[in-house]
Formats: sequence, C-alpha cells, structure tokens
Amino acid sequence: MLRPLSLAVVVAVGAAVVAALPACDAKVTESCTQGACGGAAPAASLGEGGGGPDATKCPATPQTGDFPCDIFAVIHHNCNPCHQGPPTMGQAPFPILVYADTQKEYAPGFLIFQQMWISTGPEGSPRMPFGGMLQPADYELLHTWLGNCAKPVPAGTGCGCVGGVHDAGPGCD
Repeated sequence: MLRPLSLAVVVAVGAAVVAALPACDAKVTESCTQGACGGAAPAASLGEGGGGPDATKCPATPQTGDFPCDIFAVIHHNCNPCHQGPPTMGQAPFPILVYADTQKEYAPGFLIFQQMWISTGPEGSPRMPFGGMLQPADYELLHTWLGNCAKPVPAGTGCGCVGGVHDAGPGCD
C-alpha cells in the first residue's frame, strides 16, 4: 500500500501527465474496459478488493531483462503511439520502448510499471491508453503482468525496441 504522501505525489504527477497528453498523435476514441473513465482512483481502492495482483505492493527495486513478447505486443500496439523515445512536444513524458523504461522512477519510491498498473486499471488516473481502450484479452494480459510486479524474461530472449528506437528490434516493426 502506498504511503499517503506517495499517493499524493503519484496523483499530482498523473494530473501533470494528463495535461500533456491531449496533443498526442494517436487517433483513438475515449472508452474504458471497465468502470468510469478518468478520475483518480480513491486511495482505499488501490490494491484492495478484487483479490487480484497489485503492482502498488511490489518493491520499487528495478529489475533487468526484456519484455515478454506477448506483453510487448500489447504495449507496442496500445502505448507506443504516444510513449515513444525520445518524448517530443505533445507526446507522453516517458518512453515505454524497452523493459528498462518500466523500471525507471515515476515518483519517489514508485516505478513506471506501477503507475502503468494504476493507469490501465478501471479507475486509473491518468486513464491509459489515452482516449482509447484495451481489448479485454489485452487488458487481462497486461494488467495481470503489471500487477504481478512486471517480471522480465532474461535479456536477449524477449522483445522491445532496441536502443529505444521506435522501429528497431523484435516486435517494433
């Protein structure tokens, strides 16, 4: 469970991310897989109820390796239209092109993959994918992987955009 101050930082940073996203080039329509779109998840709902995996309970210790290819396929299709590298005006504030991107600090004591779990959740804030919707099977795959602490596969055996370049590497074409 996040400490109250950490949750406040996550919500504040999330609000700043939302403000930066409307100019993204992704052409998608607003909808959600479950529940209402947008709005901050109440602190009491983060990781409680539902009994499923909860990324907020994972240690904020970066891991190394690669994305499992099925996970990267979901990320590449749904997240990379905005989360490219290097981020440019009107795009998301950080890339998600290689596994290491998910292991960077989002807020003190909180990694990007943990925010991805919140943002892709039914009450995520900012709600991702921005203005779009994950297909139910993609949502289940990604959200469960994130909630189980986003375990990598060994380096060199998975997928990602090599060197953080959008069109280079297994799964990036």
